[in-house]
Amino acid sequence: MSGQEKLVEDEMRLIIPSGHKWEGEKRITLKKLFCEPFIIRERGSGTLKSLRHSLSRAGHRIDDLNVTAEMGSTAAVIQGIKNNIGISILSTVAISEELQTGKLKALTIEHLDLKRNFYLTRHRYRTQSPLCQAFTEFLKRKA
Repeated sequence: MSGQEKLVEDEMRLIIPSGHKWEGEKRITLKKLFCEPFIIRERGSGTLKSLRHSLSRAGHRIDDLNVTAEMGSTAAVIQGIKNNIGISILSTVAISEELQTGKLKALTIEHLDLKRNFYLTRHRYRTQSPLCQAFTEFLKRKA
């Protein structure tokens, strides 16, 4: 048995490289998204699971994307975007440095909710050690 507590809400966005044809846009349509080369995360990743869920709620499937590459890490996806292999959907927290420097741009996709939550999960019937309690409080302060 576990108890879950919402720790933080994260928003994923469509990430494009600087100089992309959509650079001046704030948002794009799903129809446009489906035509662009797209990089997905590997099977089993939380990012891919969230993307599948978001697309499903909008009446679409991951197969609707024009997938050109599958990468095993966020860092690999970022490099793929920078090297014009494709665009992708990532957490803005994960790419905050690239957004600040202008190397990457984040766009919204119309009619696609890309919010996700991260939870703190604990065993409901176990007492937390002092170290675990301190770590939990640290996470809550940082979130």
